[in-house]
Amino acid sequence: MAGMVLSAICVNLPATASEEVWTSDAKQKITRLGEALEKFNPQTDEPGVLRGWISELSALRLQAQKCVDDNTENLDKLKKSVAETDSPEKAATESAETADPELRKRLAVFEEQLQICRIILIDAGLTIDQIKDIQTALLKTHLFNRGSNVWGISVVNLQQAGSLLP
Repeated sequence: MAGMVLSAICVNLPATASEEVWTSDAKQKITRLGEALEKFNPQTDEPGVLRGWISELSALRLQAQKCVDDNTENLDKLKKSVAETDSPEKAATESAETADPELRKRLAVFEEQLQICRIILIDAGLTIDQIKDIQTALLKTHLFNRGSNVWGISVVNLQQAGSLLP
C-alpha cells in the first residue's frame, strides 16, 4: 500500500523547474507592471497601453488560477494518502512509517506552491483593479470635460446665417 502511495505522489511531483520559472517570471512581471503603473501619467502617456497591461495580467491570473486548482487537487489527494498511512492498521507496518516523512515533505511542498500561486493570483487582481481605477478616472475626465456651450454655438450660427443669405 505504501508503494502505491509513493507512486501516486511521484506522478504529481510539485514545483517542477517550469513551475518555479513561471512563478518567478510572474512575480517579476507583476512588479514591473506595478512600477510602470506608478509612473503612468494620464496627461502624457497613451491610455491604450493600459489595455495591454490588463491582458498580460489577465493571462497571469488565468495561469495562477490553474496552478491553484491543480495544487489544491494534489493537496487533497496527498492529504488522503497521509490519512491512510496514519490509520491504526497502517501504522503497524514498517513501510508506512518510512513513507510518512516523504508524504509530509511532499505535502509541505504542495502547500508552499499553492501559497505562491495564490499570492500571484491576488497581486495580479489588485494590479488589474488599480489599472481599472485609472481607466475609470480617465473616462470620467473625458466625459465631464466642458465642451462648447450649445447656446453660444446657436447664437454664432444665427449670426452667420444672416451673412449667408443673398
